Amino acid sequence: MFSFQKVQSYFYYSLRGDLSAGLTVALIAIPQSMAYALICGINPIYGLIGVIIPTVIAAILGDSSYLVSGFTNAVAMATAGVLSNYTGEAGYLQLVFLIAIISGVIKLLLGAFKLGWITRFISNSVLTGFLMGLGLLIIINQLGSITGIPRPFNANPIQTLISLVQGWRVFNGYVFLTGVVSLVLLFLVRKLNAKLPAEMIVIVLASLAVYLFGWSDNGVMVVSDLGPMPVLGVSLRLPQVPPEDWQFYLTSGLAVSLLSIMEALSVSKSVALARGEKLNISKELVGQGIASITGGLFQSPPASGSPSRTAVSIGAGTRTRFGAVFSGLWVIPVVILLPKLLGYIPLPGLAAVVIMSATRIVNWKHVHLTWFSKGTSKMVLLVTFGATLIFPLQEAIFLGAVLSLLIYLFESSQLKLTYFEMDEERRFYQYDTMRRLRPDLPIILISPEGPLHFAAVDELEKHLSEALESGAEVVILRLRRAQVVASSAITVLAAEILHAEKLGKKVILCGVDKNLHLHLLESGVLDLLGEEYTFDSERLLFSSTRSAVHQAEDFLAEKHKLIKND
Repeated sequence: MFSFQKVQSYFYYSLRGDLSAGLTVALIAIPQSMAYALICGINPIYGLIGVIIPTVIAAILGDSSYLVSGFTNAVAMATAGVLSNYTGEAGYLQLVFLIAIISGVIKLLLGAFKLGWITRFISNSVLTGFLMGLGLLIIINQLGSITGIPRPFNANPIQTLISLVQGWRVFNGYVFLTGVVSLVLLFLVRKLNAKLPAEMIVIVLASLAVYLFGWSDNGVMVVSDLGPMPVLGVSLRLPQVPPEDWQFYLTSGLAVSLLSIMEALSVSKSVALARGEKLNISKELVGQGIASITGGLFQSPPASGSPSRTAVSIGAGTRTRFGAVFSGLWVIPVVILLPKLLGYIPLPGLAAVVIMSATRIVNWKHVHLTWFSKGTSKMVLLVTFGATLIFPLQEAIFLGAVLSLLIYLFESSQLKLTYFEMDEERRFYQYDTMRRLRPDLPIILISPEGPLHFAAVDELEKHLSEALESGAEVVILRLRRAQVVASSAITVLAAEILHAEKLGKKVILCGVDKNLHLHLLESGVLDLLGEEYTFDSERLLFSSTRSAVHQAEDFLAEKHKLIKND
């Protein structure tokens, strides 16, 4: 709630920190965003708009207090990838703005309907593999700008590398020197002091060198060579695009949206965890969505959460979300007052910024952990990495999403079962396989864990049948750690209860929660089994299990009594 005391406290304690942190971020965002615009295939001035409007709106409307949003490396590459067939066409710029709006609408809808949980299906190994491929693609695509050798439009990485080798005759030493020296200076400035705005320092030095030595006359292209600097104003414009390709626009916007969601949420979650905060994913997605929609309407490329600028903002001492707001506002004077000076920036210098950013797009700790982890993670990382290099980016993104879902279904179908054995003193011992139980046990206690959906019930049915067909006469199924809501699992339970009856044996359920009890009642399984053989879960651990064991012993005593009488 607004109060004068809060405003006074903010001005006294937080304003200075937010202003200085915002300025530091802006000094990095200006050259970064212009470089990313080159990746996207648009005039660098539009990259600057991408770190003003979306940055301010996402900071105000999102949930994270520290996330700095705007035009990012990964989103620039993804946008260029999905629109690769339109590169060089007259309406390309309008398509970039349309993708920003569509991706924003998707994020807004996901947030409004609280569907952010779907991002859980994108595994860390898929995201890591995709970012590795993306980083390599970015570097390959910038080699032409570093060497002066033209890169063919719509070329895949192999074709680009071949064209660079074949075009060695037009190699330009001035361009190469500008790019390589810029790269070396970026590395040295970062090593000297990580808090310095290395990108801004290097771009200023490179611009001065090219201007003073007259290298622009020797083939070193500058921003103004791309065409007249756009005249930007505060006006709302709907992108003008052919309506017949709406299916392509929608799938492309979905692909860019999916990547930007993963990027923004991974950064905001990490920051929230480090700062001891709780992140409202739905609110963050709403903020990101509105920011991207508004940005697209005001000629901004798609937006996301920026890992590098967020880290810089926190390191520079930002106190509140207004640190991100000020980082966007600090860029406005540059766009308004210095458009001619921006025209002197050399493209090889911006390419150096892009290449350096590409080396930092991958979290190498995650790569190491994924590579040396067990299971399918290594294979998934390699498949996603290869797909990113081979297929169009939107297809690689969707392939990663499908691959994540398949992995989830496969891993969740690998049912984890625990077998319990009770000794004479009624103490329980647990085993991971039935083969380790005593062969003469009359009662077998099985405890499945996790969701028993359709992919796991076949495994459950197999183990239940195996237990019933062994020497045991009663199988107790402990469901305290399982989630049984799918109809497939209920059907399996009913089938195994009938299977036990045919064998003259018994299935007993324990650890049954209220929801499962209701499902068993409504499906008729409770009538089939009998209320006396179903034990609801209790707060005291193993309480319902012990009750189930007592009931099993009573069943066995009664059964043996009847056999003896016969």
